[in-house]
Amino acid sequence: MDSYKKLVQDSFDIFSEAEFNNFSINRLSPQDALEDYSAIISNLHQITGIFGPKNSWPQSSLSLSDNISDLEWHYIEFQERHSFAYVIKNSYKKYMGCFYIYPSYDPNFEVMCFIWLCREESIFDDIIFKTLKKWVISNWPFKSIVFPGRDISWIDLSENLIDIYADYYIF
Repeated sequence: MDSYKKLVQDSFDIFSEAEFNNFSINRLSPQDALEDYSAIISNLHQITGIFGPKNSWPQSSLSLSDNISDLEWHYIEFQERHSFAYVIKNSYKKYMGCFYIYPSYDPNFEVMCFIWLCREESIFDDIIFKTLKKWVISNWPFKSIVFPGRDISWIDLSENLIDIYADYYIF
């Protein structure tokens, strides 16, 4: 899939937020920078490799300025319908992590979805994963989605695709 192709048509009403039983997701924006940066830096080892075994994000050298640039990029990508990034918060509005919907380079899937959670929120990983997967399947127009590293192993994806993917998603 062309990385600059819209994932959804202009006629599709994009979700900027969604509420679930014990958590919510909201469009990730530059206003989330400080909270996002703090969560990333304090959970480097927990989330490294979330976008694949060869992906080096996040690096310990990540600065707040770098993170602001990343969030600006996510915000524009969302606006242009190229990819969708969300912040996950619990019912008390505490930052839990992030959820992403990206174009897939594997021709078997239309989109690839990723979730990372802060270490202290990892006990909720399974329920958040299952809830968000069901939400994407039920509410988005995608015919085929995958959560790499969750419902398909990175090893099962071809080495070529992993190499392309790792290079594409280095922030």
